[in-house]
Amino acid sequence: MCGRLTQHWTIKDWNQVWAAEWRADRYRPRYNVAPGTEVLALVKSRQGPVVGGLLYWGLPNPRGGLVINARAETLFSRPMFRPLLSNGRAVVPMNGYYEWHHETHQPYYLTDKHSPLWALALYRRDTDRARLVIITRPASRMLESLHPRMPLLADRELAEGWLSDQGDIPRGVLDHLMAFDTPGIEVVPVSRTVNSSRNEGPELIRPLTEDA
Repeated sequence: MCGRLTQHWTIKDWNQVWAAEWRADRYRPRYNVAPGTEVLALVKSRQGPVVGGLLYWGLPNPRGGLVINARAETLFSRPMFRPLLSNGRAVVPMNGYYEWHHETHQPYYLTDKHSPLWALALYRRDTDRARLVIITRPASRMLESLHPRMPLLADRELAEGWLSDQGDIPRGVLDHLMAFDTPGIEVVPVSRTVNSSRNEGPELIRPLTEDA
């Protein structure tokens, strides 16, 4: 799954890798972005250009709480998500994300030193705010020993296509995206300090071995 991430670059940094119309005055770099808060995301505006802004992470769950992830395998069959495939596609730029080992619950930080991670997402505009969910897929072979799920990641070109292709999306496109491999991802054990979403700062992504 994807339930915690980092966006610790400035808007100027993000604009250097994706030149967009950024409307994110409240944005501040963060090392512990959690559901139920605002997350930086890219969407296609009604006028055409790609816009970067802050969206609330989580859709209201009719049974209570928030829906923060959407399984790629069931997007076409879930009434909550299917309409968003044609006019609610988004991309969440990340420096990395955290995952907890499914047995030991040890937190790990997953990142690519050479490139940001582009997580595919869906969003909608509610009466109170714009909200999003991050799409997940079965974990790649390299990551499945850590956790059975992972965010649906794309490279810069695929992420741009995800936003630019409007209208209904063929099922084959999702199959292609789920086959995208991420060989550059590094998996680093980090301190359990990250367990609390109240904690913040660059020390959260410091490899655990440096603290020994």
